[in-house]
Amino acid sequence: MDFLNQIRKRQKELKLSNILNFSPLTNEERKHLIKIYGLLAVGTMITALSCYIDIYFLKIPRFIASMISLFCSFALAGSCSYSHYGNALPVASKKRLLYFAGISSAIGILMSDYIAYVNYLNPSILPLAFFGSLSIFSCFSLSAIFSKNRFVLFDTQITLFDFRRGNKDYIMHSICLYLDLVGLFTHLLRILGQKEEKKKK
Repeated sequence: MDFLNQIRKRQKELKLSNILNFSPLTNEERKHLIKIYGLLAVGTMITALSCYIDIYFLKIPRFIASMISLFCSFALAGSCSYSHYGNALPVASKKRLLYFAGISSAIGILMSDYIAYVNYLNPSILPLAFFGSLSIFSCFSLSAIFSKNRFVLFDTQITLFDFRRGNKDYIMHSICLYLDLVGLFTHLLRILGQKEEKKKK
């Protein structure tokens, strides 16, 4: 229940003035964002690898991948109270990183059928969608990290707002950005796939 209380408290304190806070980043905030984006890169690699393995080597049942994702999501949410203010034990942090890896791999497995279908339509769509979403996300993220006067990405602003309130949970912050990146990728993939289907008709 501590996780739900954190969400309610965050929603009450979330104001437009806090989101549009354009003060310069401190060194601590930059280090926190670098941790977040490093974990985001690892999660993206795990997703790509699990998707590749599922398509070409070992077909994992979708029910099992869904259950892994559900279990890891609840386990990660349940462990939030330990790490909310940076007081996590090293063992708890390792478990939480494993939960994050479980979510990343399950998402890769669950997306693999659609990715295989789009790859069947036109193999050039997949790298285009991947590098397109990566470049869009990277531009926003790098400007959010290195800009001294403004934050560009909405979730980066929310993350910094939470960090200033004392929430140093970089794993949950990277989950938010990871889901943004996956959403952007699937959206671009869907648009490009629909365009290719129209060409073939």
